[in-house]
Amino acid sequence: GASGTSAGDGGMIMNTTGAGVSVTNAANVSLNNLLVDTTGDDGISITQNDGNTSSVSVIDSAIRNTSMLGIDLVDSGSGLLTFVARRNSIDNNGDENLGLVVGGSATVTNLTVDDNVIVNSSGDEALRFVSDGAAAKTVNLLVTNNQFTNDDPAAVAANFLVPGAVNLNATVTDNQFVNNAAGGLAFRMSASGAGANVRLNIEDNIGTSVGVDYRLIHTGGSFSMEDPSEGVGNIGTFDTDATIVADPGPIPLP
Repeated sequence: GASGTSAGDGGMIMNTTGAGVSVTNAANVSLNNLLVDTTGDDGISITQNDGNTSSVSVIDSAIRNTSMLGIDLVDSGSGLLTFVARRNSIDNNGDENLGLVVGGSATVTNLTVDDNVIVNSSGDEALRFVSDGAAAKTVNLLVTNNQFTNDDPAAVAANFLVPGAVNLNATVTDNQFVNNAAGGLAFRMSASGAGANVRLNIEDNIGTSVGVDYRLIHTGGSFSMEDPSEGVGNIGTFDTDATIVADPGPIPLP
């Protein structure tokens, strides 16, 4: 798959009763140029729940027509996890297209979501990130050069939720966030946990929805952003809680 040029060159996984691909506690896995089409569960399921270091990448692949999530990543183990999703097409999934959950005993998680086209038509988020739990953890998150699209008034196109004791270092640049539903929201980031510490750099994105495009919420812990309250070079309207403060930067990258 590493030498392929298009989705399917690295293998076709179709018409499965369960997940198309399941990866658990893998030391180093690269899924390149795959076509995952029509699955009975998730397209690609990734689980890290032990203390070993793990690196997983999904690159230049197409994941579509899944009964559940397109890519479903759950990190609850104490080992370092590095995950990269790059240049993928993820669409027509039964739940969220890309789900990222960091909780449990996770300590340090590095997440990169780069140059993907992710379209949801099932009434769910195109991207949903949740980090929870009472155990302190750090998530370094880079979301850049992607297109996230959905069409639901209740589901945010790209939704980032921090209800736990999480140090989230988030860099969000050069993306398109689109929610085509009346009353829908294109982008949301929320710090709600008492132990949450969210740091955000949001630059040069395009938000498109009916009404407010970006919603930044601070109801617990701390929330700081570079260049509040609208970042730099973003197109679209912001609704930013007044308790979000300036961050001196630089914010760590994965």
